[in-house]
Amino acid sequence: MLASLDLFKDNILIIVRILKKLSSNESDFTRVVIEVLYTIYDVDLQESQSRSEGSSDEEIDADLETEKAMQMLKCLDVIGCVLECTEENLNDNASMAGILESFILPSLKSTHLDTQFAAFQCLSLACLLDRTLAVAHLKLFLSAFHDPRIELSTLAMQKDFPNGKVFFDLAVLFGTDSMLDKELLSELISGNLQCEDEGLLTLAVEGAAKLMMLGCLTDPIILQHVVVLYYHPHTREMNRLRQCLSYFMPVFAHASHANQRLLQTVVVPTLELLGQEYVDSKDMLSPTHIGQQLIDWCDPRKVVRLDGGSTPSDEEGSHGDLAVLMLAAIEESDDPVMQKLYAQLLSKLYLGLFVAPEKLAQIAEATASQIQMLPKPSAVVNPLKKFAKSIADLDETSVAAGTADEFLKQQNLIVAMSGLRLQADPNRLPTAAVAGEASGDEDD
Repeated sequence: MLASLDLFKDNILIIVRILKKLSSNESDFTRVVIEVLYTIYDVDLQESQSRSEGSSDEEIDADLETEKAMQMLKCLDVIGCVLECTEENLNDNASMAGILESFILPSLKSTHLDTQFAAFQCLSLACLLDRTLAVAHLKLFLSAFHDPRIELSTLAMQKDFPNGKVFFDLAVLFGTDSMLDKELLSELISGNLQCEDEGLLTLAVEGAAKLMMLGCLTDPIILQHVVVLYYHPHTREMNRLRQCLSYFMPVFAHASHANQRLLQTVVVPTLELLGQEYVDSKDMLSPTHIGQQLIDWCDPRKVVRLDGGSTPSDEEGSHGDLAVLMLAAIEESDDPVMQKLYAQLLSKLYLGLFVAPEKLAQIAEATASQIQMLPKPSAVVNPLKKFAKSIADLDETSVAAGTADEFLKQQNLIVAMSGLRLQADPNRLPTAAVAGEASGDEDD
């Protein structure tokens, strides 16, 4: 039936699955398929030769070339369905290696694009069954990324077959270390995240999200690209891309503290880019709403713990790092709108004495310095003072000071907090003075 009829791909797949069910094992199944393939090739070739009788030599050559391409395309359709149904490693199936050498690899050099694409699809499926084969043909997949034909670039990441995204599947299945250098992987993905083609862009986003979720990719530049694309008005109509990221972003952030720390590093540059975009196009979320959502995703209390325990103390203060980054952005930015945005977002951070004393002292010093340096009146000073007052309510004298190093950090924190309170509320007495008055009242 496969050899004698021109069938649709779905019908071929059904017949191949039936053949596999009837076969005793993978080798028997492959042997039957090889017989079918050579039958297709021989039958079609004989028909082509009979039709060419009485024609000129040039016509015969052209007809034979076209017929051979059609023969191979039909064979590749069958091979693709066979590879979808095969689970055995190619090293354990010598017959499948023969199919690779006789049909797939020669077709990659075909001048007919349909045949070339079909061979590329079959090779992609074959590589999923054999690490050695995947590594050997890695350069071919990489070259496809830069191919001017969008169809081939897309095919490098996803096929029409149900197996999904080939390049990313190979990276996940065999590991990025064994496939290619992580720097090169980041460069390839980053380039495709900036392309104009919607389909290719969506596939790049889905692949990057998959690799980051599995910890195979930890490049902050890639993550920044992904976050920007989630909010950018350019992707507003890209439903598949937006749906993917609406699931990925909170799941990725709340999966681990390491993911949150990675996300924290891109919050400020992301807001800078989207803030500029918001000025040009109001058809998007405001930077304030975006910043609040990013801060919520970075909240260490929301990380999912499978053991049901509480957040470790060394991770609970991770918002302190984000506070330092935002205070630095206020100092470095020349845009009063962005300065005000960062100052307002500071009050949304989860901070307390669980933040490392040296980090808390750094935050207090930077906040006090900004309040003192910024011109008054200023739209930035008021939200900064609000943030400063929330920090000033902390009792730094309760910080552990059992060792000499801890005592030194506590003293530095006390000095920094005193300076902060002076800038936030000049009429407020320092903590040490309040403690002294309380002690004097007790003596009386």
